[in-house]
Amino acid sequence: MNGFENRFEFSVIMSVYQAKNFMAEAIASLERQTIGFDRIQLILVDDGSTDGGGLLCDEYQKKYPDQVTVIHKENGGLSSAKNAGLPHAQGRYVSFFDPDDILDKDAFQKISDFFREHGQETDICCIPIFMFGNQEGPHPLNYKFAKGNRVIDLLNNENADCFLLSSASSFYKKEVIQNERFETRLVAGEDALINLSLLIRKPSLGVVSNTRYHYRKYTGSLLNTAQSKRNWYFAYLQLLTIPILDAAEKEYGYIPRFIQNAVMYDFKSRITQEEIPEHILSSQEVRQYHQMIVDITKRLDDDVILAQERLGAVYKVYLLSKKHPADFQIRYSDLLDEIPFWLNSLKIEGNKIIIDGQKYVPENQGDQKRYHIVTDGATDQELSLTSRYTYSFVAGLPVLKMASYTAEISIENLDKKQIHRIIFYWGDDENDRNEQPVRTGIFAPISDRLDKSYWFYDNFLFQPILNGFSIRFVGKRHGLLHLQKELMFDLQLLKLKSRQSLKAVISRCVYYLLHALIPKDIWLIADQADSAGANGEAFFCYLVSHKNEKRCHPVFLLKKDSPDYERLQKTGKVIPYMSWQHKFLHLFARHAMTSQGKREISTPFLSRSLYYGDLLQNNTIIFLGQGNLTEERLLSLNRPDRNYSLFVASCPTEYKSLTEGNYGYDETHVIMIDMPVNDQKNSERIYAAILRSEQKD
Repeated sequence: MNGFENRFEFSVIMSVYQAKNFMAEAIASLERQTIGFDRIQLILVDDGSTDGGGLLCDEYQKKYPDQVTVIHKENGGLSSAKNAGLPHAQGRYVSFFDPDDILDKDAFQKISDFFREHGQETDICCIPIFMFGNQEGPHPLNYKFAKGNRVIDLLNNENADCFLLSSASSFYKKEVIQNERFETRLVAGEDALINLSLLIRKPSLGVVSNTRYHYRKYTGSLLNTAQSKRNWYFAYLQLLTIPILDAAEKEYGYIPRFIQNAVMYDFKSRITQEEIPEHILSSQEVRQYHQMIVDITKRLDDDVILAQERLGAVYKVYLLSKKHPADFQIRYSDLLDEIPFWLNSLKIEGNKIIIDGQKYVPENQGDQKRYHIVTDGATDQELSLTSRYTYSFVAGLPVLKMASYTAEISIENLDKKQIHRIIFYWGDDENDRNEQPVRTGIFAPISDRLDKSYWFYDNFLFQPILNGFSIRFVGKRHGLLHLQKELMFDLQLLKLKSRQSLKAVISRCVYYLLHALIPKDIWLIADQADSAGANGEAFFCYLVSHKNEKRCHPVFLLKKDSPDYERLQKTGKVIPYMSWQHKFLHLFARHAMTSQGKREISTPFLSRSLYYGDLLQNNTIIFLGQGNLTEERLLSLNRPDRNYSLFVASCPTEYKSLTEGNYGYDETHVIMIDMPVNDQKNSERIYAAILRSEQKD
């Protein structure tokens, strides 16, 4: 190492693209480093920024001409930018610092001290990640820092969950990273490929727990963005997952647990992914991708799959039954008992409380158990799983066979002075009762994950309890009790300390303040998220032209950058799709209608719907059929996954498929308009059919 290189302890490679607004804050955290900014080389790679970020890079080079290197290049992605910076690194250690994040001021000093003490033991060390911005809190993989500063032997199975994926919070000896290159064909996971490759060669990892990397979280999901790109699917498996497993097996003769856990950590989002849009993968490609996921998990140890805390029992059963088709039920009978009942809806009809839900039935396994619900440990009703099924998704393919069930509780048999407990269990008699786990679905009015959630409906109060729910008669005058329950629920949400739960508290408070002022006859209507021109627009135009007569308030949902946005504004009210206005109006809407079947129309809160479950019970979700729906398309529109109260079929074939197929619909949910739905002349018949459906309810 020559004298010039000795000047720098660290080389920081910063990939700059559309980050001008945050760069100064990020670089300021480098300037404040207690080790001294003069010991840090900063390599700014302008990856074709169009927001002025490239000019800002040049300004920093003028300010620190001996320390800052600037590289301007055409946009090629994050990997190509990191690769462009690596040949210029002169420091002992290299880091890849994002231009919108922040480092604690002592981070580099702590890393330098750690390498001086443990440099012979490890080539890579990392620091804990804490999120700020749209979401706050520790990264879910921070548990490896709980035991303080140390070097982790990754081949020790006690440390098998201490893998490393992020390069932003990592620091590398220059000699081990300088000849590596990030894979430019990956849209996600390029960091993981580098880190896991290096750790296979030298399976020791340094962790420095007493400093922090602050990662800025934005609105929206990086995962959703990645899943919208074709390369996230086959390219990821072919360029990252399979090569890493092969390299580990070649190096050791087996696949170490830390590599298996790293693969499963990523696979959770892949396994639980629902429908993959046809414009990304064809139906045949979805099947191929799904089979690749299954084949890869067959290479992993059973107990690694079983140990995944954030992967539900249903998915574990599916994967392990594929791995052990002949004797799965013998091997894992206990796991089958962990499969929960799903509680999808609660409603009161006449003198009965109606409970609807589903239970997963593994293919070729059967389910011979007798299931029951018990009221107050005494009144027993056997649950009959129907012979009609819907299918839920694994890795983009509808393969989870979900049997429906319906149970009825007579209100007349309930003592109005008691709180009644409804528990799910299996067993042959009352001396052989095994309580069954219960999970609430996305459209349920209460949540098993939030024990303070509640729902007031028709003089009754519903709340979740372990493996079931409670019912309490409260009468019509329950204002103070309602206020008490709302305050307790809001307090629970605040304790979650997330931006989304805080938004939920604010939204709920505003909802109750404005409840009496907002019109109750709002109709939310949509076609595609980014375009109109289909059934939704035709019905929207009809309602706008008759809104005084119909006494309704039609609102069209559309992304603001859509070319149809301004055009439709000339017709009626249009608000941005998935905006705060969309979400807020959904709480008050009488109907939400779509011609394309996006789940965002059923609930724009998606996974956060558990914060609003009780407020989401008052609107009707309607699908306007198109007459050309394939079986696979209908599977993705099944009632438990979309919660359509009404499905407007546009031809007899569509009607027959819906009412006779395994989609969760029957004649009470489907109406037929035997003509093109998107013909505005026929919108009157659709409107009348919707009103008739409401009268039945």
